[in-house]
Amino acid sequence: MNFVNSMAFTAITFVAFTALVALISWWKTRGDNLDTQDGYYLGGRSLTGPVIAGSLLMTNLSAEQLVGNNGQAVRVGMSTMGWEVTSAVALVILAFVLMPKYLKTGLTTVPQFFEQRYDEGTRRLVSIIVLLSYVVIMLPNILYAGAQVFVNIFGIDEMFGISRFAAIAIVCVATAIIGSIYAIFGGLKAIALSDSINGLGLIVGGLLVPVFGFMFLSGQLGGDGSFMDGFDKFLHTNPSYLNAINEVNTPEPWLPWPLLFTGLLVNNMYYWATNQSIIQRTFGAKNLKEAQKGSLLTGLTCVFCPIFLVAPDVIQFIYYRTVPAVSAGRHQHLPQSDVGLLRRSGSGHRCYGYFGSAHAELRTEGCHHCPYRMLWPDDEPSAVPLPVL
Repeated sequence: MNFVNSMAFTAITFVAFTALVALISWWKTRGDNLDTQDGYYLGGRSLTGPVIAGSLLMTNLSAEQLVGNNGQAVRVGMSTMGWEVTSAVALVILAFVLMPKYLKTGLTTVPQFFEQRYDEGTRRLVSIIVLLSYVVIMLPNILYAGAQVFVNIFGIDEMFGISRFAAIAIVCVATAIIGSIYAIFGGLKAIALSDSINGLGLIVGGLLVPVFGFMFLSGQLGGDGSFMDGFDKFLHTNPSYLNAINEVNTPEPWLPWPLLFTGLLVNNMYYWATNQSIIQRTFGAKNLKEAQKGSLLTGLTCVFCPIFLVAPDVIQFIYYRTVPAVSAGRHQHLPQSDVGLLRRSGSGHRCYGYFGSAHAELRTEGCHHCPYRMLWPDDEPSAVPLPVL
């Protein structure tokens, strides 16, 4: 094995990409005024469409999404793509229906809407419920899923001779610290910039995984090891697994097709149109046009996300047709499907994409769901409507 294909090269490129993202984020925000609440929580209302889109994408593709989507894809195939593809509908509604209303009223947090519609007590009640749900339910899952990826890819437990539990705990703490640094010292703009770079690295590295996966599949199934031969085997070895439309009576974890237009649509509307950690980026846009541009660009990207979210694990299923990994638990599938391919491609930036996805949501909640900010409305940034153009 040459150096470029070694795990050492992957680790070096991962560290280098991590440092590069931190340096760029610091450089681009070094002169920003973070003393005001608009400057800290809304990025000075200066975010552009591409930055908003990159940050929305990275927050969406947090660790539990990456690991969960891949794990589900191993079991049910391409129908898993329904989670991401249908997001485009909610984002279009957000851009053209809800965003003009949000920005016209000058909202800076979702709970502020409840105060305008009802009263201060309702605002605080909603804030407490949201904070508890993130602290108790969501963030532990995100940290655990991200840690699973790193322990599997780098073999941290074996490298340091510690238990798997200890390795996962160490990675969780490290991820939390790094994510907190971004949130505490950088504010929303630093988070959005770093998310955009992370998202680019994740997409570029993510697209390499199915490419190398097709080549690997070709070689393992008696082909010539080429991309096109692997793609042909991907299409014809088990065509039923590429079916994205499930029957009405299919059980969990399959997605019956009516679900795409009912429960899944409601779920996406909540997630993309009312979730504080998501739409906060759009609140920080310089104007309505940029907020809409960011939302629509995110929706377009979501349509193509299955290429690197779902396809790699369909490749894994085809190769391991008996699916031995299922018994290990679905959370193991993403690391298993990527570890060999990462070693072949030296994709340290793909590893950082996973790392970034793990702490993207963490630092997002740290900045957007600040308890002081959400519970005490008197300190809310001034509700100044954004310009439409």
